[in-house]
This record gives sequence, C-alpha cells and structure tokens, in this order.
Amino acid sequence: MIWTWKEVKLASLQKMFAADGITIPNDESVKDYIASMPQACNEALSTLSRVGRYVLKSVSISHNPIPNMITNPEDFVLLTESREVSMENAKSYYFEYSGTGTLNIYIDDVLSDTIALDSESYAEKRGFLTGTKVKFEFIPTYPLTIKDLAFYPVLFKTEDKIPAYEDCEKYDLKTIVSDFHHVEDVYYNGVNTKYMQTSMYAFEGDHTLVLRNDMPGNYLVWYRSFPNLITHDTTDDYIFDLPDDLMLLLPMYIASELYKEDDLAIATSYRNEYEVELSRLAEDSANAPTSERFTSESGWI
Repeated sequence: MIWTWKEVKLASLQKMFAADGITIPNDESVKDYIASMPQACNEALSTLSRVGRYVLKSVSISHNPIPNMITNPEDFVLLTESREVSMENAKSYYFEYSGTGTLNIYIDDVLSDTIALDSESYAEKRGFLTGTKVKFEFIPTYPLTIKDLAFYPVLFKTEDKIPAYEDCEKYDLKTIVSDFHHVEDVYYNGVNTKYMQTSMYAFEGDHTLVLRNDMPGNYLVWYRSFPNLITHDTTDDYIFDLPDDLMLLLPMYIASELYKEDDLAIATSYRNEYEVELSRLAEDSANAPTSERFTSESGWI
C-alpha cells in the first residue's frame, strides 16, 4: 500500500474522532492537531527506525581519480640542496611545501616562472602548465620539504579544481545522500573486473567512505537510510518509503500524543498499543537471520 502524508494525517484525525470519510476537515476544530502533527510524526519515525527496520537504498559513486604522472612519487624531506623533476605532456601540477625556498619552472628548457616558497606549516601550490616538457627546480633557502608532488595529464576547469595527490579519495555519504545511516554492502565494477561485492573500502568516522585510487571504477553502495523528516512544508502527496507494518503505527503514535488533553484514557490506550507493537517489531528484528561474510582468495566476498 502507498502511504501519503495526507493519508497519515487523515488516519490520525480519525483515531481522534476528528474526521470521517476521506476528507480532512478544513476548520478550526482540527487546526491545532494539523499544526502539531509533523513533530509527533517525526518522533514516531525516530523510534521506529531504532527497532532495526531501516529501508535499504543504494547510491552509485563514480570513482575515477586522475592518475599522477609520477609513477613513484616521493617526499623531499628536509631538502638542503637543489632538486629537479622533469615531466613531458603535463597539463597541471600540485604539491605541498613547508619551509623557505624558490621554485623555478622551465617550459621546453626556457625559464617560465619563479615562485617564492615561504611557509612555516604545509601550504598548497597548484597551477596549469603549457608546452611539451616541464622541469621543476626546487632551490631551498632554508631546509625545505616538498610533499605530494603530482603532475596531471589533463587541464582542469579552474586551478582550484586541481586535486591534491593522495593514494585514496574520500566521499562524505551524508553529503551525497541526506538520509544516510549505515553502509550495508558495497559492489564494485572496474576495468577488467566483473561486478562483485567488495570489502576494499574503509571508513573515517561513521559516514566518510574511503576508496583506493588504484581501484578506479563504479561503486554501488547499499545503505540503511533514515526516514525523511516531516515539516510544515511537506505536501499532502509526499509518499513515505516505510513498510506497511511501520506505517500502520504512525497514526497510532500521533493520536496518542495529540489526544492527551482531550481524552487521556484513549490516548494512553493508543500509546500502550504502540509500545506493544514496537516491542514486537524489535523482537522480530533481533530474531531475523544475519548474513555471514567470508573473504575468498580470488577476491570475492
């Protein structure tokens, strides 16, 4: 059954004997009830989600980091003498530095730019390149550290879009999907790799997905979602994505909250019935079979 916000409001009013049929009254008798319903509904959604009945959703992440043209990047730790790095057909660059010195940039063996380096903490430098052959000459004035030097074969839209070089890339899932709660499974489809379930990922905190840059491809992330919150701006045709057994409890909880001043006995009866059903749902979730995981030598999970 498809439940809309209008149907939840109507069912709640019917439990409070404030509506009959399929029409929500448009008068002062239900004005306060309607105004209070979003908060009561959100309280119910919060308690229902904690019984383990999350809705599974998926989001596709295209993970295609631009490769560093330096095949074996290294840090120049405490650079005390000049150091040169050359590359052909590079379009942009990135590095971090700490200390004091000078960077001379040669394009096709002609000095193109001189950049002063002076920072007590790590600072970023990025920019575009022209020509066929580029040479970076780092000249330290005091001990100078160059970190995460990268040349890229592409011209990005703007300089600030030139990425920092890292061996992994991070994706904030709460930014990508607003209803994210917890990752359930991840599937990977890469170059010369069939669609497969994978564990080749990590997490920072509870919502930052970390993917390795040496495994580009498409990642399908299945996640447990939080219910969307209801506001006063939620339209009547908004469709809930909860299963029917949870949706049937929403009007019961809303009525138990809003009907207390009118008839405490009936409101208490609704709340007791709600709590009994909530306990049953929690018990069903606890007794549900759990999946087992294993890692095979072939890389399948």
